[in-house]
Amino acid sequence: MQRPDLLILIAVWKFLTAAGALAGITAIAVFAFPEVLWLWGAALTGGLFGLSIATFVLAAYCALGSPPVSGLLLARSGGEYWPSYTPLLT
Repeated sequence: MQRPDLLILIAVWKFLTAAGALAGITAIAVFAFPEVLWLWGAALTGGLFGLSIATFVLAAYCALGSPPVSGLLLARSGGEYWPSYTPLLT
């Protein structure tokens, strides 16, 4: 049995959003983190805290966005249901 076209579209969309989250983590590490290191005192603490929260949120979204891709494309059990649960978790 062939997979529906819209199911593959959902898998591709989830892959692209997870790749975008990974690109965001890379951008934070390359561009924002070196600029925050120039700060001092409470500004340094606040900047590092903000970047760590942003990195954690993007990493969590990337981790939640990857299983639906493998579940849908490899036809694993529950692969059709996982994309509908990820909006509830994010």
